[in-house]
Amino acid sequence: MKKSIIFSLLFKSLFAYSLFLINDSPFQLTAIIQGANGMFLGQEILQAGEQKQWSTDIKRTEIKEIYNAQFSLTPFTVIWKCSYEGYYSICTEISPGATVRANFCLGSKTCTPKPKEDTTEEKD
Repeated sequence: MKKSIIFSLLFKSLFAYSLFLINDSPFQLTAIIQGANGMFLGQEILQAGEQKQWSTDIKRTEIKEIYNAQFSLTPFTVIWKCSYEGYYSICTEISPGATVRANFCLGSKTCTPKPKEDTTEEKD
């Protein structure tokens, strides 16, 4: 069983770039994936404690294969963005197939909560 899972993961990685994203923070975060040249490759919204696999073959991306390109899409950069304001952390030099945890990346590792709207009205 374990061998078939490992084989399927290795087989899939031969044809697509993928990352395993883990939001190990107490906040909802958006993982923004960029290529080595800064090109936006995709993003995933993860709730606190959620895990997702991001792959170029799961969702449509704007990647256009250029076989004589002078640049590489890897290593990746993963930017963990707060849902309201600011950035939680950033990981650079990420290899395809890697596991990326929000708390293992560099950054403030805190998010500013959205201010609550004042619902009380002043009476005249």
